[in-house]
Amino acid sequence: MQWSIVSEFFYRFRAFEGCCRANECFPDHPTRFLPSFTSFLSPEVYDKFYDKLPQNADLEGAVSYFKNSTISIKEVPMARECIARLKPAHDEFLAVIGLMFWCIEALPHRQHLSDLAEKYRKQIMTELHVYYKEKLKMDDYAPRLGELLMFIQVFDVKERFQEHFENLRLLNILDDDNFIYRLQKE
Repeated sequence: MQWSIVSEFFYRFRAFEGCCRANECFPDHPTRFLPSFTSFLSPEVYDKFYDKLPQNADLEGAVSYFKNSTISIKEVPMARECIARLKPAHDEFLAVIGLMFWCIEALPHRQHLSDLAEKYRKQIMTELHVYYKEKLKMDDYAPRLGELLMFIQVFDVKERFQEHFENLRLLNILDDDNFIYRLQKE
């Protein structure tokens, strides 16, 4: 059960955090996305992104796949624009991450876990209320909070990432024992 929570969170977090960091690192390149901590992906680097593939990998298939996949790089500018428009502060960023982690409704779970998730979500929301009212002195923060909460749905990409990593495995880009591939399988 814990693994399900972590894997559910992983995909949301990576997509959200990758777009946030891309906004900071590449403000003038809206199609760039940071799928990992050390690399970026965008249409102009598809051919170079996989330059060190295993011998049996299908580079041509991978490039074609990326241009047409359900994890479309075409969605990156829209997601980055949402983040850039709101410009979440560090505290808001952390709150979104916490809420993403405890968004477990789609997972099979026991009642005590549901109660725990509710408790932590409520605590995060209370802290956000204090942050807006006391630190930022905002009276009408509901629209901002609503946009912040929207990120949870915008970055709900687990099923598409699972399909994505399975396709990369079929193209021999990833091995069966790759951590990211195993994460989506278990």
